[in-house]
Amino acid sequence: MDQIPKTILLREKDTKPTDTVLIDALGSVLFEVYQQLLQTAAETYQLEATWRFYNDGKAWLCKIAHRKKNYLLVICLPPDVSAEFFLHGYNRRL
Repeated sequence: MDQIPKTILLREKDTKPTDTVLIDALGSVLFEVYQQLLQTAAETYQLEATWRFYNDGKAWLCKIAHRKKNYLLVICLPPDVSAEFFLHGYNRRL
């Protein structure tokens, strides 16, 4: 079975990832999942999401952090939203 290659979205530096841009890029279902992720992160863990354009990857990424400590990095790779977790040894709850 051939795999569909994933294409990173949000590669234009001048196009900031507003809600409208994200809905167009992700579709309404994935955008709702993204919104729920942000809401849970903010309400439950007091984490804040910020979008930043990274020149090394040439794409916008959403960093979810508490103060200066990163916990989650979100990238748009349709048909998915990919998330990378940063688990620090002293605050890991397993």
